[in-house]
Amino acid sequence: MKKIFEYKKVIFVLILIIQIIYLTVSFGMNKQGFHSDEIWNYGFANSSDALNIYNKDPEKDIYENIYQWTDSKVLYDYITVDKSEIFAYDKVYNNLKNDLNPPLQFMILHLVCSIFLGKWSMWFGFSINIVSFVLIQLFLFKFIKKVTKNDIAAFSGLLLFGFSVGASSITTFLRMYALGVAFAMMFVYCVNEVYLSRDDIKSCKKNILKSALVLCLGALTIHQFLILAFFIVLLYSFYYLITKRIKLLFAFGLSMCLSVLVSVLVFPSTFSHLFGYTENGIIKKFPTGWQFRIYLSFLTKDISGIHIAAVKTMALPYTFV
Repeated sequence: MKKIFEYKKVIFVLILIIQIIYLTVSFGMNKQGFHSDEIWNYGFANSSDALNIYNKDPEKDIYENIYQWTDSKVLYDYITVDKSEIFAYDKVYNNLKNDLNPPLQFMILHLVCSIFLGKWSMWFGFSINIVSFVLIQLFLFKFIKKVTKNDIAAFSGLLLFGFSVGASSITTFLRMYALGVAFAMMFVYCVNEVYLSRDDIKSCKKNILKSALVLCLGALTIHQFLILAFFIVLLYSFYYLITKRIKLLFAFGLSMCLSVLVSVLVFPSTFSHLFGYTENGIIKKFPTGWQFRIYLSFLTKDISGIHIAAVKTMALPYTFV
């Protein structure tokens, strides 16, 4: 039994190494230029002067570094850390409070950049993403194995996601999404562990605590995590209700609610971010139905290559004609 177990571990590690090499080489060779959000990722994490490089000067009542030629050093200072900015987490927190995202990933990036003073590299952000990818694959494999009790299914899931466009996209895009997905996969696994240990009080308590911790960290990484977590918690809670596990229902449900409450207390701007209010007023958003359609389009396209169009098409009328 031990030899079989070790054999499976070797296969898992080999697959993971191949996927990491593939993603790293692809990133190093094919990354050409940067999306503006990727540069802002570094700016929000490392700027101690203001959120944006073009912020308004309150004394002059004009915007700085805009509509004019500006020395490149200004941008370099914006996206790097100097001696006066080492571990300036209060600045990172304030920057994100005035943006639209939670601060955790930016704080981790700031930690990495604080180690490499005065330097900038796309590999700083990528290092966070590749660690996140490893976590995703680890918990995805464990989750599928627990649910199906089948090694082939678990390894198939590992291969399907690891070589998908979706995995490549979130790993090579230098934002908080890879870390967010990692926490999402960890949360799915931990909540399922609560279900599997439902008849063992001691183990169940530990798994509820783990789920609450991951939920809090996920909420502090990306706001959309809360939407996913809500439906996951709702489904498992409904099961505990219909199976009359009332004590577990309350213990699980209240723990998850407290976890969300802690995340909001740590970062109160979550409320204004989610409901579209900032210092500049109401944020204009797509209609809710269209947002879900866009999510579905990206999800299906990145995993299978076949996707639902984000906008309405004439496909159905043409088919009838």
